Amino acid sequence: MQDTRPARNVSSVRWFSRDADAEDKVVYYLGLAARPRGSLDICHMSITNDRIGEAILKALEAGCVVRMIVDERSALQTKNMAWLHKFKDAGIPVKTGRVPSLMVHNKWTVVNNEFILEGTGNYSEAAFDGARHVETFLTTTDQTHVDSTKREFEQLWREGRVLQWASRRSPCVMYLREDEDESKYPSGEQDEDEDATMCYLREEDGDEKEETKMNPPGE
Repeated sequence: MQDTRPARNVSSVRWFSRDADAEDKVVYYLGLAARPRGSLDICHMSITNDRIGEAILKALEAGCVVRMIVDERSALQTKNMAWLHKFKDAGIPVKTGRVPSLMVHNKWTVVNNEFILEGTGNYSEAAFDGARHVETFLTTTDQTHVDSTKREFEQLWREGRVLQWASRRSPCVMYLREDEDESKYPSGEQDEDEDATMCYLREEDGDEKEETKMNPPGE
């Protein structure tokens, strides 16, 4: 496998899902954050790939600070929900869009505040199945792009709602901001594709300290 580390004199590296080492490269780049002062700001529609999920947890164990923004509807899919439970249990704070109707369709990660890992594919098994998907992946160290992506993540993080869970077998619980109209999101709304139910609570009804508890030690 070639050395794919972002070099100071190279602004970007591009590869494709049909490449034999496409998944290896994504795991490799995420692994560069596996250190005490590392960081992963992940904004992805869904995370269901086992190798990528394990790479994120390994980085966290090494002292990396991880934050995650995911799509609310995708969070209800069985495998995505399973991985989100693992992330939450490990201490990773997870948020979703500012309102339930907002689709988080981004597919990028800010690594160590130094470069962006992005592409057209989700962090899924299918994204690396060249017979079914044709995807493009890219890393860039371009400072303008890095800075603008960091700003976008911080804005989404400020606006986002904490992704909570009612129990291991039940659905996620989304927190409404004070200015949201609760009548638009009736409790017990059934998802059409999954055997799961979403319910919405005001922030003051939940444990406001939970988000802090979910942060990794030392953050």
